[in-house]
Amino acid sequence: MKQLCVLLVIFLSVNAFAQLQPVPKFSSINQFGFLKGSSAQTYQFQTINGIKYKTWFAGLGIGMEDYYRKSIPLFIDVRKSLINKLQSPFFYIDLGTALPIKKEEKTSWETKEFKKGLYFETGLGYSVPVRTKLYFNFSVGYSQKRSAEIITSDNIIWDFPPYNRPSEINELNYTFHRISVKAALQF
Repeated sequence: MKQLCVLLVIFLSVNAFAQLQPVPKFSSINQFGFLKGSSAQTYQFQTINGIKYKTWFAGLGIGMEDYYRKSIPLFIDVRKSLINKLQSPFFYIDLGTALPIKKEEKTSWETKEFKKGLYFETGLGYSVPVRTKLYFNFSVGYSQKRSAEIITSDNIIWDFPPYNRPSEINELNYTFHRISVKAALQF
């Protein structure tokens, strides 16, 4: 009987201790923001879904932005709250790819093919509770998007008879440096 009581006390202690430990939870961040660089100011939308554990968050994100050319960033987002409180500053880093929405553009004399490129963003933010399990996040960061454009020009000499020369192919690589300001709801 004594052994049964000892086992019962151990079982209840372990069970009570397990209930005190935080468990990973699903979390979703839905944000709207602006991008400002040397060539333009434009909007961005993103949704990030992942797991929150203690002061860490990791998830997969997808968005839409209209900087230079419309693209869909597809990325991994990692965040760390700097203090373990409901209201806390945080830092984040995003890494992935920017997929062009328009793949090709044709005219009568050339074809432009748009390629995907690296997407990177890092920054600081602040999270404030609005309701139970609902937070308002504000963040400011540095964002970089790379893309490439391959231009194939048809070289036609307009003499009689018309002579076709081999096509000329040029590749243009772009790197866009932007400031990102975003507001988000996280649940």
